Amino acid sequence: MDEKIQHELKQAILKSLPILNTLLTDDNFVEPYLVWRKEASSSWRGEYHKKPALHMIFSAADNQLKKNGACFTEQFFERHSEYKGKVCVSGFGLFLQPNNIFQKIIVRFWERYETFTSDVAAVDAIVDEVVNFVNQPTIKYCFQAQLLNFEMAESVLILPENLSIRRLNEQEVSAFHGGSLTMHRIDSSQTFGIHEFVIEGEGETSKIFVDSLDDDSLVDRIISFNQLDQSKKLLNKAILCLRTFKEGPIGYNQIHFKPLSFFPCPFGTYGGTDLYIPFGRYELLTNEITALHKHAQLIFKASESAMEMACSRLADAEIRTRPQDRIVDAVIGMEALLLAGLGKEDRRGELKYRFSLHFSTLFHSPQERYNAFRRAKDLYDLRSAIAHGSSFTKDEYRVGEEKLSLLDASKRATEALRTIIQHFLPEAESAQYKQPEFWNQAYFQLPNNAAQ
Repeated sequence: MDEKIQHELKQAILKSLPILNTLLTDDNFVEPYLVWRKEASSSWRGEYHKKPALHMIFSAADNQLKKNGACFTEQFFERHSEYKGKVCVSGFGLFLQPNNIFQKIIVRFWERYETFTSDVAAVDAIVDEVVNFVNQPTIKYCFQAQLLNFEMAESVLILPENLSIRRLNEQEVSAFHGGSLTMHRIDSSQTFGIHEFVIEGEGETSKIFVDSLDDDSLVDRIISFNQLDQSKKLLNKAILCLRTFKEGPIGYNQIHFKPLSFFPCPFGTYGGTDLYIPFGRYELLTNEITALHKHAQLIFKASESAMEMACSRLADAEIRTRPQDRIVDAVIGMEALLLAGLGKEDRRGELKYRFSLHFSTLFHSPQERYNAFRRAKDLYDLRSAIAHGSSFTKDEYRVGEEKLSLLDASKRATEALRTIIQHFLPEAESAQYKQPEFWNQAYFQLPNNAAQ
């Protein structure tokens, strides 16, 4: 964007800010806004404050903004005619109207500074953002999703692939869970209160131009949701890390995208692909941070099919609301690893016996092995009974040396699967559990490859 157009933009902004600043202090342009504050007890309290009604302010100033920005707008579209059509940023796009680009630049000024006070340095920074938008072939963006039920003492937790878990400040919590009465919409996640943490990352995507919106095939071909899909994959992998690390219902239900710099259209919010996340609590303790870092590195690297199946089943089991479903998921996950080395002929034999015996080899003393054998055998029987449609009316069910409710039995199943995953995850690339000889050696407590 040449210097003449930049100058026109700067002057248009400087002319408009005093007008908007006057409206900002006018009591006719305020509305109730739900604001959340964190109290000393760590609980959250919401209250309504009077805040500027931006939609009303921009509506009142619309004619003046068009007049102030007319020269810039004319020169911009004359020099950059490609922006008169459709600008597609992969799955994110807009139809750029000539009469509203200047207003969108002013909106960006408010988003960045939350003021309309004239400041030359601030205006220059916004002009630079517009210049970069025009000159750069790509757009950088961030994506974030609220973590449901998550708690930790730290403010930030770094994960692989440049993801991070971050505590929201009061203003950000209010943006998620509050807002004006006219703009605010109830999110399903709010049903269970304030969610204080987000998981977020960044991406970059190319700008693509389409001259006409009438060619559906052209639009369908160009608009790609690669960025959305990739973001979901990263978020789902991070959730997989958390669910396989420890017990607790955790997940997300929406992904919010926004540009990191000026872009004349919001990227939008998209639904996730996860199952329903029940109410509960997932607390990451300070002394667990290091172990989670190591676990996350392994999960993000894991690509072996049996391990992926086991982790996926454990992740699903952690958010099941029926204990029967948790048991089925967990035992299938256990089978994925414990019976991975069986050939077609072996699978005709006693699967339950092999399943239980293999599980017992993960433990050391004879007594521990015997107890583990019995526990696995009873869990396998429970899964089979559920799969075959048996009714469960008893108060207690045997799981090894214990008699448990069906809910507690389901917890034993997920604990057993987590034990197996964490045992084999560091060596998942070699997938020794897929080698029959590995289990034969384990029966006799021989080191790997000791038997000939």
